[in-house]
Amino acid sequence: MYQHIKKLPAGHWLTFEDGHLTLASYWTLSFDQNDSGPRGIRQCAEELDSLLRESVRLRLMSEVPLGIFLSGGLDSSTVVAYAHQTGARPLKTFTIGFDREEWDESPDAQIVADHFGTEHHVLTLRERDLARSLPDTLMTLVRHFDEPFGDPSALPTYHVSKLAREHVTVILGGDGGVELFAGYSSYRGIRFAELYQRVPSWLGSRALPGAVEAGARLLPPGHRYGALRAAKVLRDSVLPFESMYFSKSARTSMPLLTRLLQPEVAGPDLLAAPGCSQDIRDVMASDLPALSKASYADMRFGLLDGMLVKVDRMSMANSLEVRSPFLDHVLVEYVAGLPASFKLRGWQTKAILRDVVRPYLPPPILRKKKQGFSVPLREWLRSELAGMVGDYLGGEQGTLPADIFDRAEVAATLRRHYRGEADYSGTLWLLVNYAAWHDLYVCRRHDLEARPRCRPTVVGGGP
Repeated sequence: MYQHIKKLPAGHWLTFEDGHLTLASYWTLSFDQNDSGPRGIRQCAEELDSLLRESVRLRLMSEVPLGIFLSGGLDSSTVVAYAHQTGARPLKTFTIGFDREEWDESPDAQIVADHFGTEHHVLTLRERDLARSLPDTLMTLVRHFDEPFGDPSALPTYHVSKLAREHVTVILGGDGGVELFAGYSSYRGIRFAELYQRVPSWLGSRALPGAVEAGARLLPPGHRYGALRAAKVLRDSVLPFESMYFSKSARTSMPLLTRLLQPEVAGPDLLAAPGCSQDIRDVMASDLPALSKASYADMRFGLLDGMLVKVDRMSMANSLEVRSPFLDHVLVEYVAGLPASFKLRGWQTKAILRDVVRPYLPPPILRKKKQGFSVPLREWLRSELAGMVGDYLGGEQGTLPADIFDRAEVAATLRRHYRGEADYSGTLWLLVNYAAWHDLYVCRRHDLEARPRCRPTVVGGGP
C-alpha cells in the first residue's frame, strides 16, 4: 500500500551480500499427487491420523499457559481432540458467541468442551454493546493491520484473542484445515459447475439465472438474498474455471467496483484481472483437477493474504501467540498430494478428515455444516452500525477520498443495502475500512470527533 515498501513473499528469504539483495524461494507448495493412490484411502487415513497427532503434540510444547480456540467447527474440534489424546491437562478452550442465534456457534463449542472436559471460556458479542464500542475498536484494528483490511471476521478474532490473553499466552487454532481439506461450500460449487455445464448454453447462462433473478426481486429481503446468491452461482457455473474461481472468491463484483471507483481510477489495467501472483496463474493453467487448483489458490491467496494476516495481527494486538497445527509443512505436503476425491466425496467436504476423527468427536460435530467464523454483518449494517457506517460513507461528509471513489455511487449503494434490495455488506465493510485507514494514515489526525475533514489524497498512485 506504500511506495518503496515491499513484502517478503511467503516461503522466500532475502539475502544481502556485497551490496546486493537476492530473493529466493526455500519452499513451494505442490498439489501433484503423491504415491498414496495404490495404498487406498484407509491406509492414507491411518497415516493422516499419525501426522495430525504429531503436529498437535509439537505445538503443545510451551513453558507458558496454553489454550485452544474452539469455534465448534470440525477443524478446531479436531485440534482439541488430539490435544486431549496427548494427556495435556487442563485444556483451556475459548469461544466467541453472538446474540443472534443463526450466527452463534457457541452451543456447538460447548458440546466439544463438555465431551473433552475442557476449562471452557465463552464471550458473547452483543450487537448493542458492539455498536457502542466499534468506532474505537475499528481504529484499533486499522492500526494493527497497517493496510486496509476488509475481512469482518477480524472483529470476533480480535475479541476472542483478547479473551484468551486473559488466561493464556500461547494458543492453538484450526487455520488451514478448510483450504487443505476442501471444506468451503465453493468446492461443492465446483462439483455443481461440472454438472451444470452439461445444460445447453442458452439455458444455463441466460434463461435459468435470469428467471431466478427476476423471481428474487418479488421476494421479501430475508428470502431475496438467498435467491440472488443462487442466481450468481448459476452465472458463475458456466464461466471458464479461472474466471469462475475469482468470481466466487471476490468480495465485490466487477460491475459494482467499476461504479464505485472514479473513471480515471477504474481503468482497464486495474479491472483486467485480479492481482495475484504468477504461480497461481500457472496452476490455473495446469492439468491439475479443478478441486486442487482451487485449494492451491485458496492456500496461496486467501489463506496467506487474508486468514493468516487477520489471525496474526489480531492475536499480536493482544500479545497472544497463535500456532496452527494444520499448517505443519509435513502435514500440508502430505494432504496436498492426496487425490482430490479423498477430500470431496460426492458432496461431502473434508471427507478423509471426517473419516480420521470420527472415533474421537461427538456425532453432532461431524454432521455440522461449515458455518465460518464471521459476524452477522448484513443485519448489523442495517441496524445498530448504520450510524457509524453513514459517518464514514455518507455522501460529501464521508471520509473516502473523492479522487478515488465516486461518493454519490457509494451513498447510493449504502441506500440500496439499507432498503434490502441487495446484500452489499462485504463491499460496505471494505469501504469503511478503507475510509478509516485513510483517516489514520493519510489524514494523520486521530481525533475523529473534533477534527475538520482532511483533503483527500492518493497514496502510492491509487487504491
